[in-house]
Amino acid sequence: MPATGSRSTRHGTGSTICSPRSGSCAWSSSSSARTSPRRSPARSPTSSGSSWPRTPCGSAPPPSPSSPAAPKGAPSSTASASADRRPSYAGSLSADHSYAAAGVSLATAGSVVERLRAAVESTGATSFGAFAGLQPLDGERLLAASTDGVGTKLILARQRGRLRDCGADLAAHCINDVATCGAEPLMLLDYVAANEIRLDEVAELVEGAAAVCREAGVALVGGETAELPGVYAEGELDFAGTAVGVVARADLIDGSTIEAGDHVLGFPSAGVHANGFTLVRRVLEEEDYDGEDLLAPTRLYLDVARALRGRAKAFAHVTGGGILGNLERVLPVGRAAELDWNAWQRPLVFDWLARHVEEEELRRVFNLGIGWCAVVAAPNPGETVIGRIR
Repeated sequence: MPATGSRSTRHGTGSTICSPRSGSCAWSSSSSARTSPRRSPARSPTSSGSSWPRTPCGSAPPPSPSSPAAPKGAPSSTASASADRRPSYAGSLSADHSYAAAGVSLATAGSVVERLRAAVESTGATSFGAFAGLQPLDGERLLAASTDGVGTKLILARQRGRLRDCGADLAAHCINDVATCGAEPLMLLDYVAANEIRLDEVAELVEGAAAVCREAGVALVGGETAELPGVYAEGELDFAGTAVGVVARADLIDGSTIEAGDHVLGFPSAGVHANGFTLVRRVLEEEDYDGEDLLAPTRLYLDVARALRGRAKAFAHVTGGGILGNLERVLPVGRAAELDWNAWQRPLVFDWLARHVEEEELRRVFNLGIGWCAVVAAPNPGETVIGRIR
């Protein structure tokens, strides 16, 4: 059904080149000085929202810091994701400072994915819920694609003049997801929607995405801008996109070869990235925070993925659902990830959040300083090992 309001389509041309699930598809870091950001009286959020991935794999055959410190508020312990463990999004969230209390139900997100599974798989797709969907291109190659959005981080970024960073978030997030299966990303398309289109804001978002695309060698081939006053409230906007890549069947990374004893490497995040901001904005009502790691754009892990091709058995992009929740998505049935939560130092923003949110909820919602995981047989010197497979 066509939408009402003003819409413009942008096209470009160019050539640049959990819980364990059945089916196929699918960290060395250095320490830096940490300084305390200014904290001041709280500001109030304006709205909340949520999004979740629902990306099927195509019907294709399977083919730190050098001195980590214990994060504040995190006990010296391990956690595991096993075949009999409920997916992280299915837990009960009832605390005052939880994602659910802030207005986002991860349980509902999981239910939506399951509700849509039959419709999606009726089209021939399999392995629903992976980071990137796969579709055969020819006998030797698969197309990989992923769609995502920036979410309610846009509300805070707009208030603080950081929309360009949200453009970078979108491109990095989509490209990272495509890279998890070993694909080389090729292109990105974007979608901007708002109650009222403001040219400067659209330009900031698209320019931020374009900067990451240039870094990744990805073509930003077009998109759409939609002005929808009947859909969005005054002052609201949204930014979403789709990345497409290609991977040879022989080079597909899908987690199917993971074995007990394998190691989980962790690669540092720049901060919160683009997940959990509905809860972040709730905490900001009580205590402000202006550290750079709050709104720092999602880190691009494409170079990490490229360097580990041929060695990594699986990649996990740590987004909504935390580290374990995303590792679960790439583990074969019967395998579990056991994490050492003291193996790395968390960015300061998570110390701030820990004063308001319980540790279990922090682990369930945020990346806690690890934005990308790789499962390998054995670590190399200098790599940060954050867990083992059993």
